[in-house]
Amino acid sequence: DVISLPAPASPSSSSSEAAARTARDKQLGDFLANFFKGSAASSSAAQRGNKKQDKWRKKEDKKSAAAQQQQQQHDMRLGRPRCVVVCMSALRCCAVAPVLRQRGAPSPAARLFAKHMKVAEQAALLRETPFPLAIGTPNRLAKLLLPDESGGSSSGGGGGGGDDDDDDDDDDGTAKEQPPLSLADCELLVLDATFKDAKNFTLLSLKTVSDDLA
Repeated sequence: DVISLPAPASPSSSSSEAAARTARDKQLGDFLANFFKGSAASSSAAQRGNKKQDKWRKKEDKKSAAAQQQQQQHDMRLGRPRCVVVCMSALRCCAVAPVLRQRGAPSPAARLFAKHMKVAEQAALLRETPFPLAIGTPNRLAKLLLPDESGGSSSGGGGGGGDDDDDDDDDDGTAKEQPPLSLADCELLVLDATFKDAKNFTLLSLKTVSDDLA
């Protein structure tokens, strides 16, 4: 499923715009918290019923326990998050992540954007640590969805110009590995499309970012 937050009413001032943005971020956090708790809530509801059907309820309890165990194993699959939140910039990712955590979304979330870690470092992290939730920018997500050609090595680079310009080095002759990130188990893709930067660009209107979404 792909969702996009509803467009807010036109704010009359920067303060009201900030308040509206905070409210939308909290709304997203509540939604994701309910999303990850949904399976547990549905299994709990299924256990309630006629008291006369004790045997049936015991069977349902076993099924529920097995389903919860399977769900935990599902959540723990390396490099295969159940939910991915896509933001237009690293700054926006940094602003959204703590709000989602405060509202009950799984923590820690995989932070997949530049100015934080290099591609090779994030690839290694995804191969070692399971993340049910990932937050990132289109450019970095696109790179992590490609097979790793660097073999886990990276040449140190300065903090030059573009979003990911320090991660463009290739090691010729190195065997490709499986992509560190996969959307095979992704059940929910959230586009942070209503957020506007200082120049009133959004995730979908900023060309350098929207091209990576294609």
